[in-house]
Amino acid sequence: MYKMQDNAYLLLPSTEAEDSFYVTFTIIFLITVSFKTIAVLYRIVEQSTADVILMDWEKPRRIA
Repeated sequence: MYKMQDNAYLLLPSTEAEDSFYVTFTIIFLITVSFKTIAVLYRIVEQSTADVILMDWEKPRRIA
């Protein structure tokens, strides 16, 4: 609706209808959020596993 308009020409679809677009959107949205959350958690686990390498920089002693 625009300013100073008496009649509404565009309304949102009803949420009470069985074959509403809201139900389809909600299902697809929840599936997408679930998979994205799993992907982010997998990425965190993947990046948090690191190899630790200790190097000994001392020169070996010569036994004389």
